[in-house]
Amino acid sequence: MKFPLLLATLAFAFAASAQGAHVTRIVLVTGGKAGAEQAGFYEAVALGLYKQRGLEVTIRAGDPDLAKRLAGGNFTLAPDCGAVLDLVKAGVPARAVMAVFQKGPGGGYANLVLAPQRWIDKKPVAVQAFYDASRDGWRAYLENDPRPADALIERDNPATNAALLAQARARMESVADTGDTIAFGIGAMTAQRWRLFFEHAQGKYPKDLPYRNAYDLTFMRNAPQYFQ
Repeated sequence: MKFPLLLATLAFAFAASAQGAHVTRIVLVTGGKAGAEQAGFYEAVALGLYKQRGLEVTIRAGDPDLAKRLAGGNFTLAPDCGAVLDLVKAGVPARAVMAVFQKGPGGGYANLVLAPQRWIDKKPVAVQAFYDASRDGWRAYLENDPRPADALIERDNPATNAALLAQARARMESVADTGDTIAFGIGAMTAQRWRLFFEHAQGKYPKDLPYRNAYDLTFMRNAPQYFQ
């Protein structure tokens, strides 16, 4: 399965030209040094997939605390659904808009993209553009040439190398097309899986926790679909 980069690039270029010169800047703050878990986002930067959609995306490491990373309107990555529900419990206005990896039934998701609620409310077009470009970045990284992203990751984190990144990529390839991604593609989430996760986590969270505030499926539903 190969990603049709040429057709996608032409479509993205057309969309970008229609947007004019306006550029929306997004900072994606991670909880640690650059590594394979951010590779698809780096691939989207390296291939210009964000720029083609009118975005200027910067990836940088930040505080381990999720709430602090979101401060100032940054996007960030959450390790799993539990971390997102912790934010709901704390009243932090942010939602998961994308999940890179799936876990088993009831196990939720891993490597989720969190967007501040104010971006979702006031700049949904930019959030959609970020979702679409990020998903295509992950597809390109896992299905095509990973070297563009790997070069940027090694630049930002000299402690890693091509061999370590190749090992991590092999592991990610084995779980990329599972769960909800089979039907909806990389990045997919469903209300059913979120409900199952919340039910399995009973005892850790109040039964009346508004767990649906943890996620927003709008951007997944509006994303272009690719057919084999």
